[in-house]
Amino acid sequence: MTANTVSGTLQRPRAARKLSPQDSEVASVQAINRTRYSALIVDLNNFSTFPTLAVGILVAALRNAGFEARLIVPLAHDVPAAEREKREWWWHAFKRRLHLSTFAPFRSTRDLLRRTRQWWNNRPHPRVLRELTKALDSPPDVILLSAYLQHYQTVVEIGKIAAARGIPLVLGGPAFNLAETAEAWRSIPGLTALVGGEVDLTLPDIVEAVVSGGDLL
Repeated sequence: MTANTVSGTLQRPRAARKLSPQDSEVASVQAINRTRYSALIVDLNNFSTFPTLAVGILVAALRNAGFEARLIVPLAHDVPAAEREKREWWWHAFKRRLHLSTFAPFRSTRDLLRRTRQWWNNRPHPRVLRELTKALDSPPDVILLSAYLQHYQTVVEIGKIAAARGIPLVLGGPAFNLAETAEAWRSIPGLTALVGGEVDLTLPDIVEAVVSGGDLL
């Protein structure tokens, strides 16, 4: 007998309510958002004026696996982007001549100016560190950091912040699949893991292992 009996009254079975597309989407999002861990992604790339597609794919991979993923992009906080092309003036030609000079009396001056310029270009931007510190007021389970070689000093400062707060730090980027580069960066304070290569499919597993203390190899 397929009918339901309620309070002694024979009733017809209720037809199942058909979910609308909106209901299905909400149910799907709710299932996905049963978070396992929270990750804060910091993308230091300053060669474009908008977040890159690659970082968006990583965010999507984490969220689809049930992680909470937040993103800090310095460009969104008015940190200047690197200039690929700019108008040339006479002093640009003069700086190039000085930078490439091999004239002996100029070498010490040239080297000093090179070091000063490199320090200035690669120094940690205070706004990046400030926004990171603000984001850590709601502490994540792990910080995921994407960087290029010129961001070394910024990564060092972020490593110190992460270590002081006891938050694991995972660093990745296009140059870290080179053994020499990885070796030079692996001693950064606060660094938990250094990843070289594409992790679109494996990032959720990496985060799970880092936070739970699992095997990363």
